[in-house]
Amino acid sequence: KADITRERHEFRQFRLEREKKERAERHAKKKKAVTGKDTKADESKKAAIAAAMERAKAKREQAEVAPKNTDNLTEAQKQQIEEAEQRRAKAQQATTESGEDKG
Repeated sequence: KADITRERHEFRQFRLEREKKERAERHAKKKKAVTGKDTKADESKKAAIAAAMERAKAKREQAEVAPKNTDNLTEAQKQQIEEAEQRRAKAQQATTESGEDKG
């Protein structure tokens, strides 16, 4: 009885190892097929995205529009605008400093 159990256990271990190897081979084959075909497409997509990002950045820099509807403001409204601009400047400075720390 022990011999039959041992044989069954050994065959089970053999089967599990075989299935594991087959699964790894299938996975490697799929990965190779997927990465082989998509690399050129990914590069063109990345290039298109980078170009779009550059166009958007250039457009944003070129726009630099002055705020509208700032004529005939009360002193309180002018004060609110000044405070908002100070917060924006502080936030911009914080983002540039954190970018320098990471670099």
